Amino acid sequence: MAFIDFKKDVEVAFNNMISDNLFVVDVDKDLLWMAYLLSFDDPVERQEHNCNACKSFIRHYGKVVAIDPVTYETKTFWDNVHTPGFEKSAQEIAKLVKQASIRDIFVQDVNEFHGCDHNVQLLPDGTTRTWHHLYVNIPERFKFNMRNFNFASASSYRGDVRARKEVLERSIRELTDESVETVIDLIEDNSLYRGAEFLKGLQEFLRIKKSAPTSNLSNYCWLNYKSQVAKIRNTAMGTLLINLSEGMDLERAVRAYETIMAPSNYKRPTALITKKQIEAAQKTVEELGLTNALPRRHARVEDISVNDVLFVNRDTKAKMKGGMFETLMSETTVNPKTFTKAEEVSVDKFLKDILPGSTDVSILVENRHISNFVTLTAPENPDAGHLFKWNNNFAWVYNGSLADSFKEKVKAAGGNVNGFMRVSLHWFNYDDLDLHVTEPNGQEIYYFNKTGYTGGVLDVDMNAGKGKTRDAVENIIWTNPNRLTSGEYLVRVHNFCKRETIDVGFEIEIEINGELHKFNYDDKVLDKEFIEVATIKVSANRNISLKPIIPEGVTSVKSTKEWNIDTMKFQKVSCIMFSPNYWKGNEVGNKHLFFMIEGCKNPDPVRGFFNEYLRSDLERDHRRVFEALASRAKTEYSDDQLSGLGFSLTQSNDVIVKVNNKPFKIKF
Repeated sequence: MAFIDFKKDVEVAFNNMISDNLFVVDVDKDLLWMAYLLSFDDPVERQEHNCNACKSFIRHYGKVVAIDPVTYETKTFWDNVHTPGFEKSAQEIAKLVKQASIRDIFVQDVNEFHGCDHNVQLLPDGTTRTWHHLYVNIPERFKFNMRNFNFASASSYRGDVRARKEVLERSIRELTDESVETVIDLIEDNSLYRGAEFLKGLQEFLRIKKSAPTSNLSNYCWLNYKSQVAKIRNTAMGTLLINLSEGMDLERAVRAYETIMAPSNYKRPTALITKKQIEAAQKTVEELGLTNALPRRHARVEDISVNDVLFVNRDTKAKMKGGMFETLMSETTVNPKTFTKAEEVSVDKFLKDILPGSTDVSILVENRHISNFVTLTAPENPDAGHLFKWNNNFAWVYNGSLADSFKEKVKAAGGNVNGFMRVSLHWFNYDDLDLHVTEPNGQEIYYFNKTGYTGGVLDVDMNAGKGKTRDAVENIIWTNPNRLTSGEYLVRVHNFCKRETIDVGFEIEIEINGELHKFNYDDKVLDKEFIEVATIKVSANRNISLKPIIPEGVTSVKSTKEWNIDTMKFQKVSCIMFSPNYWKGNEVGNKHLFFMIEGCKNPDPVRGFFNEYLRSDLERDHRRVFEALASRAKTEYSDDQLSGLGFSLTQSNDVIVKVNNKPFKIKF
């Protein structure tokens, strides 16, 4: 009678386990059967239990499990079977089942094993014997039929459930709370085309995601496979969430969504900064007491303490107490080649041994220095709290609204600038420009093929899937000259996605064996347009030469008018200072040396700050809002400003100065 008791215990335990859904685990069914047989130590007893009907039961139903709705742990009916003499059998099977992960939903097909409760054997003496087997009655809702399940077969139904579970699990793992909350905010602000259709689904997905356990996530997703948002990742909305979760900037991610959802003539009516984002940033600024630090203006002489400058001429020192700049000094055009005998000094030697005690400094503003023009900015309220990483509220902007040198920007973006050949792209708006280099065999190095057969590697790709900025760079670097092959390398710029009509154009640096070539393209680049910049030619013995397609840099000695001063002439320096991040008590980030020039005036509105200047709590938590604020709320032109030439101390460059009328060539 012991087996009869065991059979009844199994049936009761199975029925008690039944819930809305049952599942099967991924365990070898023959292994389950062997565990059952081997649980009997006596070979004779083991043979008595070697029954084909019981074998089929254990192989088919022994791996059926349920999921605890609270702990999301796997439950097997074997745990509740305690028949004397069969404890070890149940424990061994349970151990194997609970070690395995769920593979499928449980549904019984018409062609599968349905069990055998008992059978009757006719004995030779004419009597009969009844053999009892492990058996359970499977409820009708677990038996497959096309009408109830709406699938062609049980296997196709299992495949759909499995796919829903896998997509849901991947969505929970990969889609960030921030991306979902951002899209919900856009929809509630009526800023997303047809977004209202997805609002309830997004709210439900966010609820499911936030309720997900840190462990047993797979079981949690099996339990929630019926959710209407299980496959949200595979929808147009899912594409938007994926892009945002992977770091794509909001503008580009929404544009990709609109390409799928919106008609071609659709124009978005509102900006892509949500009301909640603005309110959160405003609250932080108010809590930190920084509201009056946001309005910015050009810095003036009287803003600057004598203690923060390295040199100041007599006239300017007096003006630091109040007053205006004098007009620029007049001088004839100068050819820098006439100063080849000027004493060449490092910037450290210049600052330590030459500048101290000097009374007059002038600087030769060459055409190639136009990108080095720099403006100092200050808060309108001098008593405002500190916005920046350093302990003062002064900032700076290079010509073209650049915060830093080209090469340093590439490095800051994660690019490698230490190679024998480098091509770097820099642009100034939200367009998605892409750098392309076509190798001699016709293969291209670009965002879709980042490593070329000649060893070139695209290691920075911006304004695409890694976020959006108005100060973007891309970089292709060659570090192994042995992989370079002979032939021509065509450098092109492609506008993959045009978004703006302001701050157009780009600049390119091509560095070959330490020789730097610069190209400036000031016109707009149309959507999908390619601009050919230059051809790099490599000879059979690996000599490298450059053939420009667009004009290379500004290298003539002809004087032009830039920022209210004449280039190719010596200009009077009013004061010399480090960048504000290296004023007294500060050593933050890249160090710059500024030569402020009398009469030098930036004619354009400039950014009051860049996100990379901001305190970490502002930049980290409210990046999008401050990016928009800085690009839109620019400092207006001021006739009274501190502007001149700036040089990064980590960027190779040089400039000719006269100190007390003696020429020096400063090497940076």
